[in-house]
Amino acid sequence: MDIQLLEEELRVIRKRKERVKEDIAEFKQAHTKTINVINTNWWYVNSYDSDITNNGKELRFDIPDSKHFYLSYNEEDINFSNPPAKPLQLKNGESTCEFDGTSTGEIQATLYIIGYKNETKEAFYKVPLNSKKTISLPDGQFDGFRAAIRLKGNGTFSLNHVKIGNLHLKGFGQSYSSLLEQSPDERFEESEIKLSFIPKEIHLPEEFKQSFNRTENSLEAFVEQDDYALISLGDETGLSQPPVNPPLFQISPSTFYEFSFLTEYEDRNKLKLDLLILGFVGGKPAETKIVHHNSSKLVKFEKEIDSLKFVVRVKGQGSIEGLKIGINEINNKDVSQETFLNLNTRSWYNPDSSVIGMYNQEGNLAVSSQLDSNKSTYISYQEHNNSFSKIPDKSAIPIHAKTDYKIVPIVTHSGEGKIVPMVITYSEKGKEEVISLQMNETNNLSIDEHIVKCRIACRIIGNIDFKLVGFKIAMIPEYTDEKQEQIPQLLATV
Repeated sequence: MDIQLLEEELRVIRKRKERVKEDIAEFKQAHTKTINVINTNWWYVNSYDSDITNNGKELRFDIPDSKHFYLSYNEEDINFSNPPAKPLQLKNGESTCEFDGTSTGEIQATLYIIGYKNETKEAFYKVPLNSKKTISLPDGQFDGFRAAIRLKGNGTFSLNHVKIGNLHLKGFGQSYSSLLEQSPDERFEESEIKLSFIPKEIHLPEEFKQSFNRTENSLEAFVEQDDYALISLGDETGLSQPPVNPPLFQISPSTFYEFSFLTEYEDRNKLKLDLLILGFVGGKPAETKIVHHNSSKLVKFEKEIDSLKFVVRVKGQGSIEGLKIGINEINNKDVSQETFLNLNTRSWYNPDSSVIGMYNQEGNLAVSSQLDSNKSTYISYQEHNNSFSKIPDKSAIPIHAKTDYKIVPIVTHSGEGKIVPMVITYSEKGKEEVISLQMNETNNLSIDEHIVKCRIACRIIGNIDFKLVGFKIAMIPEYTDEKQEQIPQLLATV
């Protein structure tokens, strides 16, 4: 055979092989994304060959012995060689680490605390599941940390919490709305950052020293009626000057923060303490947030704040014995209302039971489709038709002005077909938009003000068996902070 002909055929085969490799790489990339455990700050890579089910309360997975995956706290980048975008700040010295969770099956779970210096990974510490470990952080060795959980095996895993020194990282199934029922003391204990100040750690500005008497165990306040005094926590710079110490966390104007303020004092004459959270930009006071004593408050900073100072406004007379501040970063806005769709077959319209079977199965909606691969149909929630051009008699979910919606359809499926959950919106004039939803992910929707109703349906394509395990809709009003008090005029001159 002609050698040149053989070489030409080999070149063609090599090109085909390269194209196949490129196609496989493109397929993997298209079907690989980083998602979070629903309503948490824990992220993981969901690839085309992963077998991970995520319902917000637990992860169910089956990972081959030779493989594993990671949960990354507050960072979507799972490459731990890269420095964190939102580094955790830990105190130097010894810190107690606690990793608390539950698992079933043959799960191996390990907490990793990774230290970075000058944007380079320097060291890591490991803590096994349901154990405590004391780690030592030498002064100056690290300038930031990341937290991650390594998982392998098969079964289920649910995270209760991770504690690293004064940081508290929330686990699964702890949406902010469910935590609002807790007392301020409980909210403080659940805080990611906890700060405590005893009387000798409270700084008295020169202008207000005459209003206080410091003893070994208390700070006596003698503030005249209708007047106030200011004290500073953890910082001795002037009240209008930025703090010397670096911020405990990166402050973002797109993020919500919960501050808890607890006070220990003897009330002699209606002693009143308010926490003033002073935000600085470029070394100048820019924003003030106020949290009343023994309460928790959700706040949002409007500007690019680069540092915070904590000041307490004191009114009346009494003995201050201790002050505590708890700080939580809230990933989602305060959820005002949650709706779960009824998954009973009676609530879903099936146009053709000869090819679409619907069954009640342990509280889930089980559906079996025998459609040809090129055929599709719909099942509709509450409505007894699939006439989507028609305005429904009743909206599937309440429609509110100035409200964001987070919709999470939880689906398990098998077969070659597809299932596409969707929302159809309507104005007074008729159908407006058809919005396809991603399964097993949080879908963020902003519905226009002229929308008055909506329908929910699932498009079924081809041969497929699936179960609707859950369908949650969280309705979140646009956040408006109470009118903030101006930084007292005195503050600008101190």
